[in-house]
Amino acid sequence: MPTTAPTLTQHQEAETRTEQETMDDRMQMIAPLEEDNNEGAIASDEIDYSDADKRALTVQKSQELGITLSNTEINLIADSIEQCGESLDELLNGIQSALVAYINHKTSQNTQKIDSALDAVVDYAEQKFNLVVG
Repeated sequence: MPTTAPTLTQHQEAETRTEQETMDDRMQMIAPLEEDNNEGAIASDEIDYSDADKRALTVQKSQELGITLSNTEINLIADSIEQCGESLDELLNGIQSALVAYINHKTSQNTQKIDSALDAVVDYAEQKFNLVVG
């Protein structure tokens, strides 16, 4: 009886089955652990984020919005976010709202500074004009 050498396809199929079986075994071992760990998260869907988490998310969100903040500003904004049991979506929405409020506040301050500077220039010009004319 002539013997036939295994073909490349037969060898690949055997290897693929072995890899698939190994992967299935790993998944069976991991799946129960993931289910146990996720039960609490599914039940409440709320996580208590640390101050460091809030600061990191504040930095990330500000960068996404193209805003450069100092460490003090990051801390102020992160500290203004509610701490207790928020979902990630709620936390990100809170951070974005705080960033928008901060931008509005800074814009208002800058507008007041510009108005004050313009008023000072107008007052100075009027005084000089009155000295020359008067």
